[in-house]
Amino acid sequence: LAQWDSGRRVNLLNYAKSQKKSWTDTNLQVEFMFEQDGTDSTLIKQLVKGTNVKQTTEDIMRKWERAGAVDSLPKRQGFAEYWYTFMTTGGDSGTGGGSGITPDIPSGWTLDKPINTSGYLATSYEYKQCTWFTWNRAKDFCITFGMYMGNGADWQHQAGYSVTTTPTLHSAVSFSGGQTLGGQWNADPVYGHVAFVEGIHSDGSVLISQSGTGFSTVYTFQVLTKAQASQLHYVIGK
Repeated sequence: LAQWDSGRRVNLLNYAKSQKKSWTDTNLQVEFMFEQDGTDSTLIKQLVKGTNVKQTTEDIMRKWERAGAVDSLPKRQGFAEYWYTFMTTGGDSGTGGGSGITPDIPSGWTLDKPINTSGYLATSYEYKQCTWFTWNRAKDFCITFGMYMGNGADWQHQAGYSVTTTPTLHSAVSFSGGQTLGGQWNADPVYGHVAFVEGIHSDGSVLISQSGTGFSTVYTFQVLTKAQASQLHYVIGK
């Protein structure tokens, strides 16, 4: 869980031995971190009470971990904000008028074709990743994307595809790293996200389907308002 080094590592190993557990045990490391690490346990208890995610991330890095290199701070803060948003919203309640993330088709929407992932191929995209789902869902409509489009954020930059900020039916919607998804949670700060446009209503709202290891089901649905949808990039398949 952390870069246990020097005296901390020795103390962790001794604590694990006293508990007759492996030092790699996650629960044991948490116990050690908060209860058995002397003054640093007192310190971490204080730091995790912080109310500002960016500042708390920096404080933990500088004061508790006491990292020698600090150039990773922006990346750490990005990941911290991503997981804080994901775990505090759960993807279940939204803001800005869009609907929450749901495994069921939202009320008032229909699909042009049903989704059946049993025939979806892993090919060059890993199972239950956003890229895997979007590539296969497009194939349901005889729409082709390349087998090596990269991460979700990369799709909008691939040569040979038309890209627009106008929501387009049955297109792939590509989110940049850290970009908000309907104001409810943020795309991965490094890899971004990609989803499939299932429907567009006359009011400009957009229904997307998507997958990802962070969801409890293989795929989910989400409704974006016109304003939210206008901030994204739509990649037209072939």
